[in-house]
Amino acid sequence: MRCPRCTETRKLTKASYGDVEIDQCTECHGIWLDAGELTDLQAWFTSNDQFLEDTRNAGSLPRHDDLLESVCPVDDTQLKGCRLPATEDLDRPVLDICPTCLGIWVDGGEREDLHAILMSRHANGLETQVELYVPAPRWHYYMRYMVPDFIYRRIIPGVKS
Repeated sequence: MRCPRCTETRKLTKASYGDVEIDQCTECHGIWLDAGELTDLQAWFTSNDQFLEDTRNAGSLPRHDDLLESVCPVDDTQLKGCRLPATEDLDRPVLDICPTCLGIWVDGGEREDLHAILMSRHANGLETQVELYVPAPRWHYYMRYMVPDFIYRRIIPGVKS
């Protein structure tokens, strides 16, 4: 498999955390989680595990909060942006999910936030599901500043003041 973020020739290598074997890029330290591995990792995570230690030892890692044109390393399907559920004051990383095989790409800079969110949710007995991230259409941004607030909230449901 090749890394969705690095050059086309950069191959993913295997890394094991507990009983979970994941694919990891040696360049950007991003990880590929096959379907179900996110749940398996969540159950394995502890406050001082090898995953967190490896993440911190890698130094400053890239993070992509915008939707990039990336393809699945398994089946070359276009990856879709998704977010983990909000947890306390933790930053919600934009992960990339394959709609076909349900694998998830986690950028190297998102690993520590992923760990913290999964640990917190597991400690509180909460399930972790990803939420599809779809940016608002451009006309929403323009309309926001051209239309009075009380009208805008009626036109666009779910907007918080």
